Amino acid sequence: MLVLTLALVAACTNEQTPPATPGEDAYFSANLQRTGVYDAAGVVDDPAVAWQFQTGEWVFTAPAIVGDSVYFGSYDGHLYAVDTQTGEEQWRFQTGEIVISSPTVVDGRLYFGGMDGNVYALDTQGKELWRREMGGGVSASPAVSDGLVVI
Repeated sequence: MLVLTLALVAACTNEQTPPATPGEDAYFSANLQRTGVYDAAGVVDDPAVAWQFQTGEWVFTAPAIVGDSVYFGSYDGHLYAVDTQTGEEQWRFQTGEIVISSPTVVDGRLYFGGMDGNVYALDTQGKELWRREMGGGVSASPAVSDGLVVI
């Protein structure tokens, strides 16, 4: 427990600013500090629905949008990648349980937790790079700093 606490403190005190241009990294609530402040002009026109995507169950996660992909989890046990322009599925990754952890994308890698008790790292093509057992369901969104993944 002490190691996790020290790692968490180290990650939270790291001074990091949001990317100048969107698309390189995607964090839950805008940045590593979870401030919810985005460096963007915001919506200027009334938005219209461009497309809809159907999953097998609820979508509870906040999406991560990087390049031409939007990544999100579902109660159907999958993490999805969907094309931002067309709404077409690019790929899906199946876990052992529901996914309510919003994904974090850093340096071309997606990190998220599953209620199956694992934290996952995938590449942007949906290939599993690694997983770590956490001893219980993971609902938190990972924070990533200097190669350290903190849950």
